[in-house]
Amino acid sequence: MTTTTPRGPVLTLVAMLGLALTLVLVNGATSRDAPPVPVAAAPAAVTAAADPAPPSAAPEPAAPAPEAAVEPPAAAFPAKAEFVGEAPTAKGPIPIEITVDGGRAKAYVCDGKKIEVWLQGTAEDGVVELTGRKGARLSGTLTGDAVDGTVVLAGYPEWTFSAEATSSTRAELDRARASLSATGS
Repeated sequence: MTTTTPRGPVLTLVAMLGLALTLVLVNGATSRDAPPVPVAAAPAAVTAAADPAPPSAAPEPAAPAPEAAVEPPAAAFPAKAEFVGEAPTAKGPIPIEITVDGGRAKAYVCDGKKIEVWLQGTAEDGVVELTGRKGARLSGTLTGDAVDGTVVLAGYPEWTFSAEATSSTRAELDRARASLSATGS
C-alpha cells in the first residue's frame, strides 16, 4: 500500500509564510526611507553640506512665496442711491427699481399687469442680495453706475436685468412707470 501525504495543509503553510515574509520586507523598505526633502529646501541642504557656514553667521531668509492674484475690491454702494432699469422678457421689459440706504436695499418689480413684487435685503461690498414673498429673489453687482444681475419670481424663468443710477424723484419714477404701462410695453 502506498501512503499519501496530505499536501493541502503544507501548501497553505508555505503560502502564509511567503505572504508574511513579503509584508515584513515591504514594511521594512518603507520605514527605512528618509522623509522627502521639500524642493525649496533641497538647494540649501546641498549647499550647507558642501560648504558649511561659520557658526556665527545668521541663516539667509527664505525667498517670499509668490503672491496669489489679488482681485480689485468691489465697488461700494453710495450711502443712498436709486437704480432704475428693466429685465427684458419674452413678453416685454419689466421695470425694476432698486433703492439702497446704507447697508440695506429694497427693490420693486412691477409690469403694471400681473407682476408686482417687493424685495428687501442687503447692499454690501457692491452686491445686493434681496428676497421677497413666494421665493422671489434678486441678486446684483454694482459695476460703475449700474447694478447688473438676475431676478427670479415664482412661476417665471430667471431674468437678467440692468439698472442705472438715477437722481430722479419718486414722483418722476412713478410717472415713468405709468407711461410705460400705458404704452403696453
